[in-house]
Amino acid sequence: MLVRAVGPTKQTRGGFVLENGRFHLVDSFDMRNEFAGAPNYELQRMHLAIHSGDRTWNAVGTAQAYVPLRHLKRDANGGQVLLRMVKSPMEWVDGTGRKGVGHCEIQDTVIDGKPVGLHD
Repeated sequence: MLVRAVGPTKQTRGGFVLENGRFHLVDSFDMRNEFAGAPNYELQRMHLAIHSGDRTWNAVGTAQAYVPLRHLKRDANGGQVLLRMVKSPMEWVDGTGRKGVGHCEIQDTVIDGKPVGLHD
């Protein structure tokens, strides 16, 4: 399980890896997402390098579906802001070829019809 904080603390990353019955706390991870183009910017693929101590695990997740949710909220000035939440069941393949399933959720603010975190 991995968690990446958004907003002003974009460096916050954590979680754990369960391997052969042992928990490894995650020190950090690198994540790169691939999205389809406009108008929906569906999540297509997620690339991960997960670091714990001297260990690194690599995995690629392929989205099996795209479930977009939208939520209107207010900004500091009282204006409306659109928050996009994407939930995707994922098929994962690690660096050794082992397969697994899981899901991911991405939350992103939409400005001028485009999610701000597309290239983050």
